[in-house]
Amino acid sequence: MKKWLILALPAVFVALTMSGCGGGTQFKVNDAPDAASAPNERLERDQAIYIAVPQDGAYKKKVYEGSGMQAASALHGGLAQFASPITVGDQYEDQATALQSAKAKKARYVFVPVITNWVHRIAALSGRASGVSMTVSVFDLTRESGSQLVVQKNLRVKGRNSLAAQRPEELLKMLCFQFAEEIYLGKKAQEESADQ
Repeated sequence: MKKWLILALPAVFVALTMSGCGGGTQFKVNDAPDAASAPNERLERDQAIYIAVPQDGAYKKKVYEGSGMQAASALHGGLAQFASPITVGDQYEDQATALQSAKAKKARYVFVPVITNWVHRIAALSGRASGVSMTVSVFDLTRESGSQLVVQKNLRVKGRNSLAAQRPEELLKMLCFQFAEEIYLGKKAQEESADQ
């Protein structure tokens, strides 16, 4: 009887875990609430861009070291299909510093991301998925004002509840491809390409 119980418990655990594994990965790219002054226009292709490195993301008191550079790298991956050349900062920069760095690099567009949430979970154990939230502000340095905010979006991705652990940086890579398509192609064109 004891032997049967020991063998059955792992099977029960796996069954219970798999029963809560429904639901896919959720991606959202929305206008930021404070982006009223940003026209959210489409960007021109093949223009030089500069990507600032944000501060490392955190969840509650846990800081995920290196996540700022991972976020900048994910943006680079998504934008590479539309922009050239692309320069990524070496370390964290605030908005004012990033704009100065971009001018020195002769970039047209400056991407300034801010990580608002970064959490890595093992869904099979916690029942909760990994996720990332990030606001990205895009400035155009060729405007008369010198640096005009032209796009500001909230990016949010929540992984699926599955036995396989999903890392936030991997989820963010997929989200950044969607973000890049929207700001360069527009939402309608993006939806049409997805249907083909």
